[in-house]
Amino acid sequence: MSSPSLQRSLGGDASHIKVGAVGYGAMMLTWTAPENVAKDEDAFEAIKTAIEAGATFINSGAFYGNSSDGGLDNLRLLNRFFAKYPEYVDTVVLSVKGGMKGGKLMQGPDSSVDNLREDLERIREALGQHKKVDLYEPARVDPKLSIEETMNNLVTLKNEGYFDHISLSEIAASALRKAHATHPVAAVEIELSLFGLEPEALDVLKVCDELDIALVAYSPLGRGFLAGRYRSPDDLKEGDMRKMQPRFQGESFYLNLKVVDAVDGIAQKKGVTPAQLALAYIMGMSDKVIPIPGSSSTTRTVENIKAAGVTITQQERDEIDAILNKMPVSGDRYANKGHGLLWGTGRID
Repeated sequence: MSSPSLQRSLGGDASHIKVGAVGYGAMMLTWTAPENVAKDEDAFEAIKTAIEAGATFINSGAFYGNSSDGGLDNLRLLNRFFAKYPEYVDTVVLSVKGGMKGGKLMQGPDSSVDNLREDLERIREALGQHKKVDLYEPARVDPKLSIEETMNNLVTLKNEGYFDHISLSEIAASALRKAHATHPVAAVEIELSLFGLEPEALDVLKVCDELDIALVAYSPLGRGFLAGRYRSPDDLKEGDMRKMQPRFQGESFYLNLKVVDAVDGIAQKKGVTPAQLALAYIMGMSDKVIPIPGSSSTTRTVENIKAAGVTITQQERDEIDAILNKMPVSGDRYANKGHGLLWGTGRID
């Protein structure tokens, strides 16, 4: 196996662990329209390619699928992968999102110790005996509990041996400080991209820099938009969840396409792909940022990971900033503004 050319450290009690500067998001291998779900041989080749290219951080989830039992398809896929390729078990750092009530995404977060334990039991069964969960994270902050209560529940389950390190997701900067004061946080996962530079995201990044916490950037390519893959809303197939997201609808799509084309112009001058430029931009914001693009295409996977070797000059950064200031992203990230579960703080007493 080849060694990653560039690595970054996790944080908290996992600060001794180094992973590839670009990770791999496995979500779209199984959580997409049923006809688009990757076949095992294609998924395995993409995962192998990612690891060999240096993406040793893999992000999965307990609801990334279409099955009736909550969507454990992604973990079952990884189970089959590690059974076939046990030589990769110790190479990969595996992060798993969960913590939804009864394992069902639409039932919302439930970080009670009983629900989290049941969730981790389901994850353990789906993942099998080959690979343990390295990082576990509630996908959203439970508004019914204080963040300290959530952290204490996670520490209880960590001590019971279900996973090794705590990660959090979609958490506000103020709550992240409180969480980390309760127990060291290894990583926090938020959306960060050229389309996701909200003040809240920048505040979280500031806290990660200050407290030495890894920031795992999901959707770092704007769900594929910034890679230049889509020219019309009609390019999205029926069943694709992006068809329900405001940034991919109506006038917002074409306004955002102007940003993509402007950024592509800079990428062409630099001799890199627009995806590589977009990834290099956010990695250049801090050495705590670990983007997790995902693809079932081995070619795109390698291209994305090679972004770790791309350096953005100050002039190029200024040009990109000027584009974003002139043409700010149009449309919310999620319909219904994420049901009020973005930038969670937990219960405020």
